[in-house]
Formats: sequence, structure tokens, C-alpha cells
Amino acid sequence: VPVSPPAESASTWVAIGFRPKGRSYDESYTEKLSSKHTNFGMQGADIVAGSVSNGVRTLFAELYTGPPIESTDLEINDESVDVINQRVELSFSRPVLSGNLFKVYKDNDASIISSDSDIIWAIGSDDDAGSCAYHNENRGYRFIDWQDPESHLDNSMKCVEV
Repeated sequence: VPVSPPAESASTWVAIGFRPKGRSYDESYTEKLSSKHTNFGMQGADIVAGSVSNGVRTLFAELYTGPPIESTDLEINDESVDVINQRVELSFSRPVLSGNLFKVYKDNDASIISSDSDIIWAIGSDDDAGSCAYHNENRGYRFIDWQDPESHLDNSMKCVEV
């Protein structure tokens, strides 16, 4: 998963959060901190955040808003973060079945390859304590079909070989 937003400094962080059931109307997922009720919020997201000054870290959002907590529920590999050409480049790989729903609730239906899966993203700066400071309006969410990631992008956003 390569992510590359503009960077103001080495303390600029970028984060991407995975919500395997973020689009689900199944009420059983509400008590597990995931489902459609979390639209526009962070609750239930397994998050990968990275800045050059503090490295790559994994977090979990217990709350709809507010700072996520450190978590080892989401497995990531081959992680790296760097500033190249004034852009933060965060890169990592993750299993399709991993994170809080899978580890804590043993939910084998918690794959990100599902029609209920979505992602959230945010960009900000590390605070003095080295944590991700609040992102203000620099955030969003989107449905992604991980089997065909470009299927939900308009032509201006698609990768083109040159």
C-alpha cells in the first residue's frame, strides 16, 4: 500500500485506516466498534501511521473521534517511511485478514476484501510528544475494492504507465 501526500517536514505524518465492516448495516458489528454507524468517524479502524521523525506505527481507533491508541492487532510488513521530493512516502504490506476484528473477536469475516470494507485517511504533524497531532480537515474516507483498486477512481486519479 504506497501512500504519498505532500510533506512540510520530517514530522509530517500520513495515516491510512482499514475498516473491514465500515459499510455494514449488520448491528452485531456495532458492538465490535465497526459498521455503517462509523461513517466519517474513526471508530473501528486499524490504522497505519508514519512520519520520518517517528517511524511507522500501528494504532486502533476505539472512539468515533479522538486519538487512536497504540495497537499490535494489525500485522504489517516491509514498512517504510521517507520524505522524497517534498512528499511523505509511506509504504507497507498487510494480510487481508488482520486487525482488531480478527484478533480480538476471532471474526473470520473481517477481511478487507469485502463489499463492506472501506478506508479512512488523514495527514498531520507529530506533536511535541511524538504522537500524531490532530489532522483538522485533512482527512477523508473511501470505499476501495481491493481486488480492483482503480475501479472506484475517475480517470484523473488512475495510475497510467508512461
